Amino acid sequence: MILNDPRTAITTDPLAAMTGMGVAPRLVVADMVIVMVVGLLLAVMTRVARRMAVQAVRQQHASDQLRRYFSPAVAARIAEGGDDFFRPGGVVREVAVLFADIRGFTHLSAQMPPAHVLDLLRSYHAEMVATVFAHGGTLDKFIGDAIMVTFGSAEPDPNPARRALETALAMREALERLNRRRIAAGEPPLAQDIGVHVGPALVGNVGTPERLEHTVIGDTVNTASRIEAACKQHGRDLLISEAVVAKAGGGFLLERLAPTVLAGKTDPIQLYAVLGHTAADQDEDVILPGLHATPWVVEMDEAEDEAPAVANGLVRGAA
Repeated sequence: MILNDPRTAITTDPLAAMTGMGVAPRLVVADMVIVMVVGLLLAVMTRVARRMAVQAVRQQHASDQLRRYFSPAVAARIAEGGDDFFRPGGVVREVAVLFADIRGFTHLSAQMPPAHVLDLLRSYHAEMVATVFAHGGTLDKFIGDAIMVTFGSAEPDPNPARRALETALAMREALERLNRRRIAAGEPPLAQDIGVHVGPALVGNVGTPERLEHTVIGDTVNTASRIEAACKQHGRDLLISEAVVAKAGGGFLLERLAPTVLAGKTDPIQLYAVLGHTAADQDEDVILPGLHATPWVVEMDEAEDEAPAVANGLVRGAA
């Protein structure tokens, strides 16, 4: 064994041992400095690598969170911008807001087991959200069966009104696809109502540092919600405001409805039902006259907003 070898010496002074072996003290010090520098570099590199790994995990988590609300392309651009997007505060932008929900959902869900209700919502939401993302929209939130979608909120959009209107028409087609599957499975088809409005709104993060929500706030949002609620009373599935007509550009087939006083409002606004696109060679809107000339007043009872409008006296001709 080495310890029994007479040539083996045990010492607590490595410098003396090395000099005793004929190694110059200057070289010994240099070797020790090199060892210390290499150790320091390794420690720094390990810390940097750990920090980069943590940052990568955070970025991936942020990206995953963003993809829940934004289309993949928009989510990627936001993720590249760092943490600024998640800071409290907001800016005023022109945005288009779209609300959509299942007509008669309260009555429908009351006749279904809870598990079937959830399956219905998942299938409807999945179809609509995929359509929204395909058109660059932002999913703001789910409100029961309803969804709130914005355009021009995540990043400026040169024409959020047109994008919202094209999305609404695509959602109509998406519901037709979903209904074909439901009918084939022996389930009743669904109907939906969509309302769209455009205007200035506050866009930003609200809440606490522990739980922030990126959303859009303002009268533009409230008006869009009330327009969607007016679909049932007008017997139309897609209504837009005059502001959307003015800013979306041409190429749509519209029906001009009677001026409508929305729930919670005092002055009537002009609404249009969207029938579809015009012919491919028609760049201007085609506006058809509506059947009613008398202004409508829509009063929405939050507890009975799914009940038939006429039976509850929710719609009446203005005096």
